[in-house]
Amino acid sequence: LMEDDLPKSAKDEVKDIIAASENLLEIVNGILDISKIEANKLEIVNKEYEVSKVLDELISLTKARIGDKPLEFRTNIEEGIPQFLYGDCVRLKQIVLNLLTNAVKYTKEGYVEFKVNYVIKEDLCRLIISVEDTGIGIPKEKIDKLFTKFERFDIEKNITIEGTGLGLAITKKLLELMNGQIVVQSDYGKGSKFTVAIDQKIVKNPTVELTDKNVYKPEEKINFSGKKLLIVDDNLMNLKVAVRLLRDYKLEIDQATSGQECIDKIKSGKTYDLILLDDMMPNMSGVETLKKLKEIEGFSIPTIAFTANAITGMREKYLSEGFDDYISKPLQKGELDNILKKFLKPD
Repeated sequence: LMEDDLPKSAKDEVKDIIAASENLLEIVNGILDISKIEANKLEIVNKEYEVSKVLDELISLTKARIGDKPLEFRTNIEEGIPQFLYGDCVRLKQIVLNLLTNAVKYTKEGYVEFKVNYVIKEDLCRLIISVEDTGIGIPKEKIDKLFTKFERFDIEKNITIEGTGLGLAITKKLLELMNGQIVVQSDYGKGSKFTVAIDQKIVKNPTVELTDKNVYKPEEKINFSGKKLLIVDDNLMNLKVAVRLLRDYKLEIDQATSGQECIDKIKSGKTYDLILLDDMMPNMSGVETLKKLKEIEGFSIPTIAFTANAITGMREKYLSEGFDDYISKPLQKGELDNILKKFLKPD
């Protein structure tokens, strides 16, 4: 709907709906995470990961959150970061995304800067990640309470800004579990800077090449004329919304409402360049559907998990099930751009 030529009043209502749904998801995820942490049930899962992919995802997600706000998004990534590190990249992304999301949320104009530096000592790489903004800032006497759960300040001034007071509490707890540190600097009324330091083990040492290193600039519509996409979802309303957004990319779009219909289309000889496959379907889930697709001789179509299951760690879960990537509902233009450019070549 945001991409349609709607009256301003209608677009404002759509923005309100999106903001409300994102806030609800943030509340649910926050409560789940803080509950796990307090019950000592949240595990740090270390594994090898590619640094450039993590940084590119953070940049893409932040662009999507900025939307049409009059903000300059600056990225400043020090050259030479080891390409592969060993650590919990899911929780690292969660920590940094919490900081970036807060910066965007509490900054009306000016800039948000995402900066990454590093220090290498033997086989460890200390990542020094800072998020700086020209937002509302934090009173000095409130800084010590920032990381207390459900703590919010200047509620009268920030009454229009949705939040739970859980994000920074979770960030601090995760950093403690990962032996990291966080420092806050703020000038009330002028802006804030959050700096995180965390050690990760070096796996290999070629250096990172980022796809986006400098200043955020709004992108023009991307044209994928001639590319064929199959979207599979049992919910007709979800299909309608997704197709509405996808049609702006000039894709040839086909639809299926069940895993079996998807399999039948592939077996009948239909070809596609990409499949978006919902997981939460009756009779046959997306995971089960993908397993059956992979049994078809010659099947090699990139398949993306397309699901409302947006709890932290879901991307890694779906990758382990054989999907090529993951995108959450409702579709966000920035995330969708990223997926389509990754798997399709625009004209």
